[in-house]
Amino acid sequence: MRSRKLENERVRFGYFVLDNLQKFVEQQVAGRGYGTSRKYVHELIRHDKDRQHLRDLLLEGASSETTEPVDAAYFDSLRARASRQRSR
Repeated sequence: MRSRKLENERVRFGYFVLDNLQKFVEQQVAGRGYGTSRKYVHELIRHDKDRQHLRDLLLEGASSETTEPVDAAYFDSLRARASRQRSR
């Protein structure tokens, strides 16, 4: 009987890339301090996952109803709040 995989369990998979992409990956690894191509690919996947999550949140927010009017007073309040947070 197989046990269920844990959410953070590592899974090994291989991939092939064209020569010109391999050279690019090697340049990124050397120039940006990733150490290995595996770490570089892992970072790309993590960034893409974060980007997709942010996109989903933006789409969810865009499709939701506003709870207050979005007018000049709203943006003035938003700027004031951002300014206070920046000065902390």
